[in-house]
Amino acid sequence: MAKKEKRSKGAGGGARNQNAIKHTAAARKEKPPNTKNNWLRWNTPIVVATCAAILAVLLLVSRTNNDGNDGDPSGGHPVPRIDGIATKFDPERGVGEKTRGFLDNFVCNHEPDTDISDAIPKAAIMKGYCHPRLSADPLHRTQRVTPSITADSTSWWRIILPMINGSELHNDQGIPKGELVMRLPRPLQIWDLDGLRDGFIQQEFLGLDPNGNSNEKDTNEQRATARHTHTHNPLDSGAFLAVYLIRLLHGSQSKKFSRDVDNDGQCPNESGECNAQLKWDDVEQHRHRINMISAYLNVLPTVLDRQQPSNTNPHSHPSFWPASLLQSLFPRNTHTYDLIRNNQQMIESEYKALTSMSVEFGNHVNYSEYLNMRINVLSRAFGVPASANDIGLLWDTSGYTRGLPIIDEMKMYETSNFGKYLDNAQNVDAEDRKGLKLHSMCPLLDMYNSHPNGNVSWRYNSKTSSYDIHASRKSNIPPGNSIVVSYGKYTDGHLFAKYGY
Repeated sequence: MAKKEKRSKGAGGGARNQNAIKHTAAARKEKPPNTKNNWLRWNTPIVVATCAAILAVLLLVSRTNNDGNDGDPSGGHPVPRIDGIATKFDPERGVGEKTRGFLDNFVCNHEPDTDISDAIPKAAIMKGYCHPRLSADPLHRTQRVTPSITADSTSWWRIILPMINGSELHNDQGIPKGELVMRLPRPLQIWDLDGLRDGFIQQEFLGLDPNGNSNEKDTNEQRATARHTHTHNPLDSGAFLAVYLIRLLHGSQSKKFSRDVDNDGQCPNESGECNAQLKWDDVEQHRHRINMISAYLNVLPTVLDRQQPSNTNPHSHPSFWPASLLQSLFPRNTHTYDLIRNNQQMIESEYKALTSMSVEFGNHVNYSEYLNMRINVLSRAFGVPASANDIGLLWDTSGYTRGLPIIDEMKMYETSNFGKYLDNAQNVDAEDRKGLKLHSMCPLLDMYNSHPNGNVSWRYNSKTSSYDIHASRKSNIPPGNSIVVSYGKYTDGHLFAKYGY
């Protein structure tokens, strides 16, 4: 009986164990799996990669479109430019906006003025042009190639799509080699010849009356012109271009024209010309021009810009430095020291010659202002190999200069680089000359940074009187790259003395 009871007990216990096992298995079947853990386990690499891609694209867009108006995100540290010069972020919001507006609109959206079509052949009146892939980089005061993805896109799929297949970013070649990048038309160029045609400059510094005749009562006397004190040589045309730029700048700031100021009732006469002595602030002759180029005049470096600490200031220039600082950096009579001191002495001599000829000029322009604008001319002016039949020579002509052969007109202006001092040995027909030696301020082109291997090249087109800037024929300009141009083959000392780097 004991054995039977034991087997019976064992059989009953086994049944209970089997029921417990079945219940546990059923409970496990009914319990849902942890899908969250499984999803994370399999998709974590994809999530991380997607987040990193989004962050990278947003960072790229931010860097491409940052206008530098939010202060100095570098904490005051200099930001290297592509040419190796350190430059600071724009400290003021207004400065960044003004620079951006100039870079985006001055040349790129320039439309010809039909009001002057009767005075200048239509071939000289053309639109400005910028490649559609160019965008403003006010942080470094230049332009760069925009990536195909831009922050102004309202469709987020344009940002997400490249993350999926990468094709758009991978295939973006930027600006193809050889393509036209920018075209600067003649109305936006400011030539030294334009300055020499200024009535005030002719009257005060070149000894000419409004009809182009000598203002000396005795025709046998030598015409009084501005000359260096020690050598008695005439000034370079760049000096008059600097004076002209200051005249235009002051005119853009004052907006006073001859019809708005008192000229003692002597102007105009029946011919429409003014026989009264021109005052410094009378810029009626350039009313139309001032309205056209005032945006450029107001982005040029100022005296205040030059005087900021040089270690973080892209506008610092050694011509502004005192001799004691130069001697502490460069031994006397070294190549670099001599170049800088020669520039300083030349500009000092020019200012002395100008103020000795015109009290009116000296009352309105101090030495620092003239020095600053003269540096702008030295470091920014480009050559103009214009031929004698170049239609660009007709720009800004008026009165006696209209219709006058250019060679005859240039001989009227006593300068050290042309005019009366044209090489008599080259006394050939004007049409046979390779080009007149003129200089021009070239807005926007003069803001492209220097690089020994520029990604663009420029040339003056005498048929259209425009500066045409093309991408290098060797390679494309990749997205995100700044436009850089070679300033020429110079020694380091020459680059530093002339351009300040």
